[in-house]
Amino acid sequence: MACGDRGGGNCQPACPSAFTLIEMLMAMMVVGVILSAVVMLSQSLANYNHEGEAAVELSTHARFALSGSRFSVQREVRAGQALAVSNNGGLVIWMGDLDGDRRMALREFIIIYHDPASRTVRRVAFQGGPMLAGIGDIYMSQVVAAFDSGSLTSGAPAGHGKEEMVICRHADLLLFRPNRLYPQTLAVEYMLQLSRQENRIESSGRDIAVSFYGSATMRVPYKGDGLDP
Repeated sequence: MACGDRGGGNCQPACPSAFTLIEMLMAMMVVGVILSAVVMLSQSLANYNHEGEAAVELSTHARFALSGSRFSVQREVRAGQALAVSNNGGLVIWMGDLDGDRRMALREFIIIYHDPASRTVRRVAFQGGPMLAGIGDIYMSQVVAAFDSGSLTSGAPAGHGKEEMVICRHADLLLFRPNRLYPQTLAVEYMLQLSRQENRIESSGRDIAVSFYGSATMRVPYKGDGLDP
C-alpha cells in the first residue's frame, strides 16, 4: 500500500503505468510504416525477378535467331553465295547452284524477314517448282521483287512448296544493313529489338526491351554473272 496523502492518513494502492492514447497511436503508425516498407520491398524484389526472367527469355530468343541454331542469320549468311536486302527490309540469300545446272531456282533461296503483325522473325524456304533462266543479278532481283510484292510470303507460289518457320518471337524490329549495295553485297550488319510487358503485368509500369547487334559475312561468295561481292 502506498499513501497518496500522508497528511490526511489516507492510503490507496499505487496505479500501474499504462500507454496513453497518443502513445498507442504512435506505435500503430510506426508498425504501419514498417509493414508498408516490407510490402514495397517484396513487390520490388518480385518485379526485379520477373524482369530478370523476361530478359533471359528475350536473350534466348535472340540467340536462337541470330547465331545459336542451324537456321540462324549468321549460319545462313555464311553458307550463302549471294545476298540482297529488299526494300521491305527482308534478307534474301541465294545458297548457290545446288544442282549444278547453271540456273537459279527458288528452292535455292532462303528469306529471313520480320513480320510486325505477329512480332516474329520468320525464315522461308521453298521446295520444287520451275527454275529461273540462269544465274545472275537480274534473276536474283526477280526473287527480291517477288518478296517485296508479298507473293512469296502470302502463300506458296504456283508449282512450289513453302516451308516457313518462326525463329524468334517478341520481335519489334529487325534491320539489315549491307556493307555494299546489291549486287556487291558481301556482308550484313543487323539489329534485332525485342520487348516484353512482363513487369507491366506486375504493375511496375515499364516494359522490358533489349536490342542485339551483330554482323555476318559470306564465306564463299559467288563471283560472276553480274554478282560481284
